[in-house]
Amino acid sequence: MAKKGKDFTGGIDNLINPPQSQQEESNIVEQKKPIEKVVRANFVMSQKYHKNLKLIAVKESVDIKDSLAEALDDFFIKKAHLLD
Repeated sequence: MAKKGKDFTGGIDNLINPPQSQQEESNIVEQKKPIEKVVRANFVMSQKYHKNLKLIAVKESVDIKDSLAEALDDFFIKKAHLLD
């Protein structure tokens, strides 16, 4: 049986991530999306639409709300003439 402390030769310093530099932190802040005001909406949708949105979200590794937002953005672009 291996000695328990053998893999932890660096002690607690190996468990703590090194702090990020100021430059790295500013790059992370710049990459974030602007915050939009959100509203809650309860609605019923076809199971087919929900299944497709869920499949897309899983394949793209995003939330289902993000895939729905992308689909709605595309729809609004297509129907922009009605929004004027």
